[in-house]
Parts: sequence; structure tokens; C-alpha cells
Amino acid sequence: MRLLSLQHRFLKSINTIKNSSFVGHNLCNHFHNNKSVIKKRDVFIKKDNVPSEYELIYRAPMGIYITVAKNISTITATIISSATIYTLTNEYKLSTPSFESMGLVSHPDDLWYFSFGFIAVTIAIRLFIARYPLRIYGANDKYIAVYEPQVPFQVSKHKFNKGDVEEVISRFNPWNNCTYRLGNRTSLLLNRYFRTPSDYNQMLGYN
Repeated sequence: MRLLSLQHRFLKSINTIKNSSFVGHNLCNHFHNNKSVIKKRDVFIKKDNVPSEYELIYRAPMGIYITVAKNISTITATIISSATIYTLTNEYKLSTPSFESMGLVSHPDDLWYFSFGFIAVTIAIRLFIARYPLRIYGANDKYIAVYEPQVPFQVSKHKFNKGDVEEVISRFNPWNNCTYRLGNRTSLLLNRYFRTPSDYNQMLGYN
């Protein structure tokens, strides 16, 4: 239940901010002048293994929540699936009262529903984060988008050029206002989190 609650609050937060406009006045000055922000930017560049000539122009919110949701859902799905396999392979050793005492299931076959449910949630979260760039760097009309890695201790990066970005509109897409195609990869971008409106327009090829 905690996992589903976390996912619900995460998706609700996305829906709350997806239609927001640029926050231009204080955000730009804060991004450029605050020493702590500049230091953090350098940390990200080193962490993401991006060439030093690139500038951080976009940083998505809720990066920590994405990491936590991914890890919790993956661990939970792994534990439930392992328990299901173990239980079914040792079903003849366990009596019905043993399952009833667990408080979750009354029959070993019920574990399949839990297992498939958590696996489905894990897949949904991973499909989402595969389209949610955490940071975008730009230099000389070239860009690098960094995503939450699907494999631990790896960096997931996608390169594209200025003008290779287009907004994706679909009747069945609940996030039409923030869905873009970065080169050949569909991604979710929240335009208010670009460093400046100019960075956003230049990436789209307007400048």
C-alpha cells in the first residue's frame, strides 16, 4: 500500500506542475548567481560524466522520488516473486493454516496475483522513468539528456541536436503539454525547469 500511495502522490505532483508556465524573474538570477547552485551544477556534470564545455540548462524536479520509487518497487517485486516461486515449489510442505496465518493470502495460488501486480507496477514505473530526463546539458547546439538508469551504477544518456525536438500531441496522452520527442526518444519535459526561457526556445530551434 505504501508503494501505491507513493506512486499516486508522484503522479499527482506531475499533473499539478505539467501546465505551469516559466518562472522567469528570480529563477534565472538564482541559477546564475547562487554559489551553492553553481557548485551543485559542477557536481552533476562530474556525476553524469558530461564534457566540461556543456552547461546544465534543465533539471527536473523529484529526482530523489523517482530513484526511491524505482528501487522500492523493484525490491518489492523481487521479494514477492521469490516468495511465490519458493511457496509453489514447496507447496506440499505447507498446510492451508500456514497460509491463513500469513494474513495476506489464504491459498498459495493467491501469491501469483500479488506477484503479477507488483511486477506490473514496477514495469510501469520503469517505463515512466525511461521517458523522464532528470537533467539536460547543452553546448554549441548539441544536447545531452540524462535519465535515471535502469541498471545500478550506470548512467543513461541520450544525445540530440538543436531543432531535433518536437512536441508530441496525442488524444490518449494525459501529458500532452509536456511530451516531446528528443531526436528519436520520447520524453517528458516540464518547461518551467529550464534555466531560462531562451534555453528552452533555442533547444526547440526557435532561436
